[in-house]
Amino acid sequence: MGDDGIGIHVVEALRKEKLPPNVAVFDGATRAFDVLDYMEESDRAIIVDAYKKGGAPGSIYRFSFDPAHEVQDNALNLSMHDINFLDAIKAGNGIYKMPSEIVIIGIEPQTLECGLGLSAQLTTAFPAILEAVKSELI
Repeated sequence: MGDDGIGIHVVEALRKEKLPPNVAVFDGATRAFDVLDYMEESDRAIIVDAYKKGGAPGSIYRFSFDPAHEVQDNALNLSMHDINFLDAIKAGNGIYKMPSEIVIIGIEPQTLECGLGLSAQLTTAFPAILEAVKSELI
């Protein structure tokens, strides 16, 4: 769905990088409970997804929270298509061993229409998006 695929573009770029040995990169696709499986037993998780907030296309938003505490912020309501991500976190608490911090990097999309590539705006912003994600890995 066009810019909704920003996460997989970041995953593919990170897989080409030399990352610290304690960093694992996964494509969570559109299934929130799969994302919980990937995060289990991790110290920290970083999720990258399209996030429509009304800013300029390519804008980078950063949110951070501890999933062990009640999360009420509607700003973090990412839809992973099968279930809202925060609902999955709430359902998974006590079942999964969650990281103590989850960072969400939300990217303002230009288009969410069918297509495999990113819009021109996100293609131009991609180096900054990738750097923002990589800075979280330190």
